[in-house]
Amino acid sequence: MKLTSLLLLASAAFATAAPDWENQAIFRINKNAPHAVMMPFTTAKDALSKQRMESTWCHVLNGNDWKFHWVNHPDKRPVNFFKTDFDVSSWKTITVPSNVELEGYGTPIYSNITYPFAKKPPFVMADPPKNYTAFKERNPVSSYRKIFTLPADWKDRETTLTFNGVSSAFYLWCNGQKVGYSQDSRTPAEFQLTPFLKDGKNMIAVEVYRNSDGSYLECQDFWRLSGIFRDVYLTSTSKLAPKDITIHADLSKDYTSGTLHIETPTTNGKLHAQLLDAEGNTLQKSGTIPRTNQTNRFTFDPLPDVRRWSAEDPYLYTLLVTTSDQSGNPVDHYAFQVGFKTSEIKNGQLLINGQPVLITGVNRHDHDPDTGHYVTEASMRKDLELMKQLNINTVRTSHYPNDPRFYELCNEYGLYVISEANIESHGMGYGPESLAKDPTWKDAHLDRIVNMVQALKNHPSIIMWSMGNEAGDGVCFESCSAWLRTKAPVKYPVHYERAGQNPHVDLFTPMYDSPSKTLAYCRKEEKKNLSQQRPLIQCEYSHAMGNSSGNLWDYWQTIHRERLLQGGCIWDWVDQGLRASKNTPNGKREFIAYGGDFGDQPNDGNFCCNGIVTADRIFSPQAPEVHKAYEHIHLAHQADKLTVRNGFFFTNLKDFDIRWELSHLGKTVKAGTIAAIDLAPQQSTTLPLPTRALTQEGEQHLTVFFTLRHDTRWAKKNHVVARTQIPLGKATAPKGRKPGQIVKNGDRATLTAGALTGIVDTTNGQLISLTRNGTALLASPLHLNFWRPLIDNDKGNKAAKRSGMWRKAGAKAVCTTMAASKTSLRCTLNIPAGQTTGTITYTPTTEGIEVAVRISPKGKVGDLPRIGMQATVPKSYGTFTWYGNGPHESYIDRKASSLVGLYKKTVPSLIFPYVEPQESGNRTNIRWMSLTNQEGEGIHITALGDHFISGGAYPCLMQDLEGPLHPCDIPQRDVYTLNIDHRQTGLGGTNSWGARPLKQYQIKPAGTYQYAFRIKSH
Repeated sequence: MKLTSLLLLASAAFATAAPDWENQAIFRINKNAPHAVMMPFTTAKDALSKQRMESTWCHVLNGNDWKFHWVNHPDKRPVNFFKTDFDVSSWKTITVPSNVELEGYGTPIYSNITYPFAKKPPFVMADPPKNYTAFKERNPVSSYRKIFTLPADWKDRETTLTFNGVSSAFYLWCNGQKVGYSQDSRTPAEFQLTPFLKDGKNMIAVEVYRNSDGSYLECQDFWRLSGIFRDVYLTSTSKLAPKDITIHADLSKDYTSGTLHIETPTTNGKLHAQLLDAEGNTLQKSGTIPRTNQTNRFTFDPLPDVRRWSAEDPYLYTLLVTTSDQSGNPVDHYAFQVGFKTSEIKNGQLLINGQPVLITGVNRHDHDPDTGHYVTEASMRKDLELMKQLNINTVRTSHYPNDPRFYELCNEYGLYVISEANIESHGMGYGPESLAKDPTWKDAHLDRIVNMVQALKNHPSIIMWSMGNEAGDGVCFESCSAWLRTKAPVKYPVHYERAGQNPHVDLFTPMYDSPSKTLAYCRKEEKKNLSQQRPLIQCEYSHAMGNSSGNLWDYWQTIHRERLLQGGCIWDWVDQGLRASKNTPNGKREFIAYGGDFGDQPNDGNFCCNGIVTADRIFSPQAPEVHKAYEHIHLAHQADKLTVRNGFFFTNLKDFDIRWELSHLGKTVKAGTIAAIDLAPQQSTTLPLPTRALTQEGEQHLTVFFTLRHDTRWAKKNHVVARTQIPLGKATAPKGRKPGQIVKNGDRATLTAGALTGIVDTTNGQLISLTRNGTALLASPLHLNFWRPLIDNDKGNKAAKRSGMWRKAGAKAVCTTMAASKTSLRCTLNIPAGQTTGTITYTPTTEGIEVAVRISPKGKVGDLPRIGMQATVPKSYGTFTWYGNGPHESYIDRKASSLVGLYKKTVPSLIFPYVEPQESGNRTNIRWMSLTNQEGEGIHITALGDHFISGGAYPCLMQDLEGPLHPCDIPQRDVYTLNIDHRQTGLGGTNSWGARPLKQYQIKPAGTYQYAFRIKSH
């Protein structure tokens, strides 16, 4: 008690000495108490048919007519700008919502952990290092003024002003009078404006500080931007209106009946409510809602056989609440989306409506490449549609509450939401400095959680409350958890990753645990009593930075086997890049900028670009793998039958059409349909394999597709929700061949294979020339290659240091012995990486030149990034055709989504423009591939022996993908690079800062690797 008193006294003394924005004890002044986001309407019809902000009682203040002034230091701000006689005629205007840095005021800063100002909580004005952006832009202040006219019919009502998002702290004045102050940039800040208004024109003034003590709790891994970046609007309510409405739409213990009750603070008016179904039919009316103590509360009759809300079936009822005067005349009408749902932890599992759903999730930042943190409804809809198309069912609002409209859309589209408070103090670390351990920051933490819960509590899409992210753990979060469990108006399981398995969280939600580590958790946890077990749901996993998402399939093979594993949320959804342009040797080019591109310091480079979609919402090559791993329909093949398992939890498979395609040597030769299956959730059945379609010898594949039977909100009819390819038959043996000729002349050997002539340099084993009737097919020698352009995960796990000896080892191999016969040429090689040796054997035949490679890595060497051969070819060979996995790029640990087929692409389209250039464009399980010109002439490569090959082509040199900072910086060459590989090491994806690919996908420097292929002219 004594310590608490001293802390309170110290806090009080501090409050008098520091400005509000450098005082953790002050985060709201005259700000309305948080409450549910809601809007009155003049008629019940409007309330039921219009969106919230289309109400005539809502006046949106967004626009491009806000007067604006910016300074780089608080001392330079126009102190009296809020006065009505202050002259702002020379000021420029700015659009609201927006981030001021993207409007030309100040510098965008991307920093992951490091605070962009001098770390000295709660202060933000101390001297940072001189190279920091904040050294010159110490704490920019943005001053806004807006003139508006209050509608005439708003008189004698109450008017509030709401800011949905302002970063990071702001003061508000109205008509020259100070209204209040707010922190917490990601929840609605509402102020009572009525006492300050006058007839006719009114003026509001807003003073926004880029940094404040609140910034210590907003150290999220994102662009540090400021300004009024979400909607600003006025709301008019009657004096009888309820201040808040809480909806409890739950299910009975057997999950079959709906239970509904509502609570509001008492009002001077009368409240009535009615429940309507999705077709607008009234199911129940409340009559006048009775008052109990300080609350109006009404419980509806149970709804038997209620249609439950879930991500699979987002059925919404509507609750209409009407305020009437004492005479019974309607005054205001409010409409709320209602979904009957439960979310609970029971017997070691997260249950939604009683079912242990699997979380096929992603983390999502509010981000737009052009407007930064301001995200339009169209962009929100686009995100949700693409998520649903990829079988994603959960979004974690990392790491703050999103715009209120986003939750309404999640209700409608069907996305589970892990709703996260606007708390991250990562820059303080997790040790003694952690703000979570400092009681003087307790109220600031709790305020943000209360703001979130009160604003968003009525959304059926929310299944979990998250107390924040990467902010350490301690007394502050223990206090927040206690409030969520005992005082929160709507209670859901409580999540917070840094709490680990402490008792103040309800489930275990680690980050970036490998598949094996999650298995170890299961074996340990299942030893506990069932009632004490907790599920493992990774709040972040499968770090999708650059060319990543390897071993995602392995995660889900494990998850499907383990009761205690219930999925997770991929990090993350969208690349947080900002559109920019610059002059390059190729002219002025647009590119997606990341940390450092604006001269911002400190910065974390391209670490902000971890999305499975680009900043422009284009699927990256990782997206198909997400679709496959997150499928809810699973097929297995055994003998002449297909086993179908319905992995949905609330959906019968009769809602989907089934079709099949049979391919022979990559070409579709037959197709058909299968009658829809009446298969309940979590059940399995068998189907006969349509083997009668098999009419040809050789390798064939049967691909089965499950598609939407009807149009949905998020995709059209025939959209594929699941697909599985089944190999049938065997590949035919290569055609018979006759030997060619070999003539040795000094250190050159000439190989003749029909019209094809190859020359081998016997000093290094390289095929230095390949011609057909005098036409050169190679632009540079075909040589061994053990390197790949480093991907982000390679950089994170220090592959260059560990495996750098392989970078040039292939091209520098030396032939120690050469054995030639009439039919073959064998070069034995010393490879300058440890004591590695190898052989290349060339065999000319009438079918082309066969190349057999054998590599034996030895000595103190690191893993091999790649085993293969590489050459350049004339740029005219711009068409790449292959029979193998496709159509998108694939790798040994990211190929579950690829289908074997016959594909054709231009060479430039083979690689993907990852934000920072890196390895890209590989294809796996290639039977054959070719590079040809417009006349169809070129090179053809066929896999020989027991192994398919991998490879592809770069529209540049290999080194051009390792060094340039942006795709627009890649040089334009007059050659393309051909890769003919045995294999590449896996991509990995467990994380991007140290984890290597899983062991089974590494190329260990031991044993012997061998493969063979035939090269000929096309």
